[in-house]
Amino acid sequence: MNTLRYITEKYGLKDVSRSPVDVPKMSRAELAKVFAKLGFVKGAQVGMWNDNYAKTLCELNPKLQLFGIDVANKVARKEIPSNCKIVRMSSIDAAKKFVDASLDFVYIDTNQDYVSSTNDLDAWSKKVRPGGIIAGHDFFAYRAKTNLHTREALISYVNAYRVAPWFVIGRETDPVRSWFWVKV
Repeated sequence: MNTLRYITEKYGLKDVSRSPVDVPKMSRAELAKVFAKLGFVKGAQVGMWNDNYAKTLCELNPKLQLFGIDVANKVARKEIPSNCKIVRMSSIDAAKKFVDASLDFVYIDTNQDYVSSTNDLDAWSKKVRPGGIIAGHDFFAYRAKTNLHTREALISYVNAYRVAPWFVIGRETDPVRSWFWVKV
């Protein structure tokens, strides 16, 4: 199944020539359903603030083998679905353990500073196979005096590597928006 075609048809996206493409009624829970519908069976959630999204990913896709990457994760093993393996190491160290193009998707929700966000995008996008999805959380503009720049790092990265189209989701559904693109 062609991933980009599936997404554009399912959400009625007529013009994807200008990024970011806003998909206002698509939530990140809906993104997890898209992963399942596309037959994605191997993925990583990089950064696990809590286990909520890992549970969503695993429950909506019982065939999924999910790797939950977080150096400081304190979630008890019994609280995580059996199809999720917790990897307690830094994002960059964990990325080195995965073969390039071996994942169907990655969902990045790590440190929000500019350098860390850029490094995560660079390291983890290599791990996703063509036709897979690179996605993440925290797409919003923070106050200027903070060191939280996920949005700015993402925009710089997609511009530098000419990633298009890329999508922003959750405007009408989630308290904090997410983003994604299909790897070519």
